[in-house]
Parts: sequence; structure tokens; C-alpha cells
Amino acid sequence: MPLSGIFGKMRPISKPARFLLSLSLIFLFSMSYSSLGVPTIDAASVTLAWDPNSEPDVVGYRLYYGKAMGNHEFMIDVGNQTTWPISDLEDGETYYFAVTAYNANGLSSGFSNELRYPEPFSMTISLSAGLNLISLPLEPINRDAAALTERLSPCLRHVFAYANDAWVSYDPAQPGQSTLNTLEPGKGYWFDMACPAEMTVVGNRTTNSISLIPGLNLVGYSSLIPLAVSEALSSIANKYNFVWGYKDSEWTYYDPSDQAGSPLRVLTPGSGYWIEATEETTWTLPWVMTIPLSAGLNLISLPVEPLNPEIGALTGQVSSCLRQVFAYENGTWLSYDPLRLEQRTLTTMEPGKGYWFDMACPAEMTVVGNRTTKPISLVPGLNLVGYSSLTPLPVSEALLPIANKYSLVWGYKGDEWTYYDPSDQVGSTLQVLTPGSGYWIEALEETTWLLP
Repeated sequence: MPLSGIFGKMRPISKPARFLLSLSLIFLFSMSYSSLGVPTIDAASVTLAWDPNSEPDVVGYRLYYGKAMGNHEFMIDVGNQTTWPISDLEDGETYYFAVTAYNANGLSSGFSNELRYPEPFSMTISLSAGLNLISLPLEPINRDAAALTERLSPCLRHVFAYANDAWVSYDPAQPGQSTLNTLEPGKGYWFDMACPAEMTVVGNRTTNSISLIPGLNLVGYSSLIPLAVSEALSSIANKYNFVWGYKDSEWTYYDPSDQAGSPLRVLTPGSGYWIEATEETTWTLPWVMTIPLSAGLNLISLPVEPLNPEIGALTGQVSSCLRQVFAYENGTWLSYDPLRLEQRTLTTMEPGKGYWFDMACPAEMTVVGNRTTKPISLVPGLNLVGYSSLTPLPVSEALLPIANKYSLVWGYKGDEWTYYDPSDQVGSTLQVLTPGSGYWIEALEETTWLLP
């Protein structure tokens, strides 16, 4: 979300110069990384972007961040760049960011407006009169049951939870006798309501896996993105018998052995579920990434290992706009034309490879899958590759394992070519490799690229 700070004009004196700066934070987990609620890696990562300063003698920017508001314990001189990725943030911690600009005389601007990461999300859960089976898809800033349900008065009668074969409850009329004192993501809750109401939850996206025991588990769906049941539960495939949901006073179920006959097809944010596990296991949600595609040519890649790599399944959601997909392997072009399936030479898509999407109109392609660490084999000459990471990195850092084994890297976005020349890093127009993008790498020898 863009933030802007307005400052005065630069002055030729030793006081701090003032600039017009705006700072925006891009969450890169899934997504354009427009997707929400997906698992993250152990170290959180963000990309910061800000508008170029209008003063003609600006030569660079300094990025400041820390764990307390107004206390910036870390500083990075990013040079004359207006985007910068940071990939060493501690998962679960809150950080504050600000930017200053400086000129050749050493004069510096004041700080831009401060930006908080992770930025709190909010979700409103609708509750009907009677029983509601819900969950918290966010890690609430305040877990206290009384605080979370305060605005439901006088409609709330009871809240029930089930854990380790025991029921616990919260009664707003008798809080001192309640055995349920906090609400958290990953767990399901029964809300007994005397009248309809809405509960707003404010918090951060959660990355926690959910432990399941043999038998019945009352769980929450810890995501902000609805997913097909089979996709959402792919990490515990063959380790559960049934899933039950409850909405509008009706039970629904999902039977993995009879998917077509199951009335429960999608897990939705804010809902709770019963899962009958066949063994002790851990449920981890897959990654979800949405890749924006513009009209014309797009050079993309899949930063995750898709649950279904079949190209027809992956491109089905953009079929009305898709003209063709091209790939380049071992000096040969492969193609997929949705209107000429019998002539296709490209049947699957995988991470580590780049793909040209020729689109008749703009669309978005959502990819559901798991993180990949597969190395990418390069041959001497041109290689059309994918960036197999969910963390943006400067080109020199991302390609450090193959330093001195390549001569150029090309990217293509918004109908424009960009390039990175390791012998002229400052003059290169491509500075950062980003998830969902494809690239051409000119390798000098046969080598293997393994992301750091």
C-alpha cells in the first residue's frame, strides 16, 4: 500500500535536504503476489519500492528499518535504486521501514513516512443465529476471547472448542468460569448465537502448520484464500478419511474416495472443519501465487512446484485470453496452442523454466504448489529459465553460485527488454530477479544454478 510523505524543496545548505518521497511495501509470498494467507519460509521477505525523487542531483537512497517504530537499527545504502528486496527478516517479528535520499554533496532528505511490516489484515466473519462453525484465518493481535467477541454482545451465548478429546467453552455472561480463554488460528470454534452479528478479526497472516491426531480434529482453515479441498489438504493426502463442514444449519462433507459425490468442494477463510485423520500427521497449506499477464507477450515462470503440472489445467483459467505458450529447451522451441491440442509439443509446466505467454487480453493465472529447491541446469549459450524462488533477490546475489559462468541476463516486462551485465552492474537495467518472472541467461559453460 503506497504511503507518501511531503517535504520541502532541497536547499544548498548543510541542513538535511527535503524531498518528495513515497514508500510502498509489496508482499511477495504468492503473489504479483496478490494472494494472501499462504505459508511463508523461515525468514520473511519483502520488497520495498519508492518513487524516484524529483530533485535533479539525487544520486542515491538509504533504506532504514528496525523492530521498533522510529528506531531504525539497520541501514542499507541501495545506491540509485528505487526498489530493494530484504530477505533476512525474522518470521513473526514486526518491522518498520523508512527511506531517505541523498545528493552528491552529501545532503540528505528527511525520512519518508514509516511503513509497518507485516501490515495488519482484517477479516469480518458473518455469524447467523444458532450454531456457527468458524475459524480465525489470521493470527489475532489480541487473542483474548473476551476482546475478540466483545462486539458480539448481546448476541453471543457460548463459544466451544474441542482439543485432545475434551471440550472447552467460553461464556460471556460468566467469564470467570470459562475454560476457553484465547482464540487462535488453526483451530475450529462453535459460536452459539442468539441473533445474527459480525466479528472482525485484526491480525497477521499465519504460517503455522496444524498438528492432527488419529480420529476427529476440530480445525481452522488458516488461509485468506479459498482452495479446493483436495488442493488444500494435499500435504496430508491418504492420511484422512473425511472432512465435515457446517454452514447455514447444514452439514457438508468431503470424501477423498468420492470427490465427485462430495458436497463440500472448497475450504473457505473464516470457516472451521472436522477432519478425521487416519494417523498422526501435520497439515501444511500449499503456496498460492497469482501471476498477472498483460495483453501481448509475457515472460514468466512458476516459482512453485505445481500440484498439477499439466499445462491445460494450469492455463484453463486464462483460456479465453491465451493464444499460445512457448518454451525453449536444448536449442528447440516447444509450444502449446489451446485451439490445436493435437499439435502441441509442450504438455507440462515446471519450475526452473521460462515460458512465453502470448495473450489476447489481460488475465491472471493462479498457481497452487509447494516450494522447490531444484537446481537448474544450464548449457553453453542461451537458456530460457525460471526464477525458482519466492524471495526477490538482486541479480548478482541470486546468480552468485554461477558467478563468472555467464555473460548476460535478459528480462522482459511491460513490452520492454531489460538486461544485467555482470561487468557493468551500475549501468544494467535489470537489477532484481522476481518471483513469477522468466529470464534468458547466456551461460559461458555447462553449469548448474542453485539459488543461494
